[in-house]
Amino acid sequence: MAERVAIILAAGVSKRMNTQLAKVLHEVCGRPMLAYVLDACREIGMSKIYVVVGFSAEHVKERFGEVENVVWVEQDEQLGTAHAVLCCKEHLKDFDGQTPVLCGDGPLIRAETLKTLIEKHESGQSAATLATAVLDDPSGYGRIIRDAYGNMQGIVEDSDCTPAQLAIKEINPSNYLFNNKVLFEALEKVKPDNV
Repeated sequence: MAERVAIILAAGVSKRMNTQLAKVLHEVCGRPMLAYVLDACREIGMSKIYVVVGFSAEHVKERFGEVENVVWVEQDEQLGTAHAVLCCKEHLKDFDGQTPVLCGDGPLIRAETLKTLIEKHESGQSAATLATAVLDDPSGYGRIIRDAYGNMQGIVEDSDCTPAQLAIKEINPSNYLFNNKVLFEALEKVKPDNV
């Protein structure tokens, strides 16, 4: 099995939650959401976890204190998901393994899900693998766009969807696994031009 490090995105503002508390610090069953994501990563043996913080970064770092195997990475301006991951480039430029990219506000992530993602990635010898989910009400989530053969063609954010795309129930829960070198090469080409 290839060596892996994880990137957890935890820089977001709590706009939709209508609060000044960092999104990842909101509690579920008495624990901050970020704690569950860190636990899932540790359970599958991540050697190092890079947590990208931005909004209320000091509060997030203070809440978790000195955490084993965690490197805090600052995103000074919140310029989107690709930019958040790019903030880790300096740390990971020489890493030649696999890198899961996860959202820090995903408390339902389980180690089993990450193991399945890894197994699928390795069995397909893929450069990138992502989990998807099918929801009865996919409102608010990016939709998985597939061709007539079932091959994934892209992800369209909810706000960018056509009426036909809004009817798609397969969504992107933002659980990814990348070959690290390919990830950072591809990120340089991402343009933040969606709605």
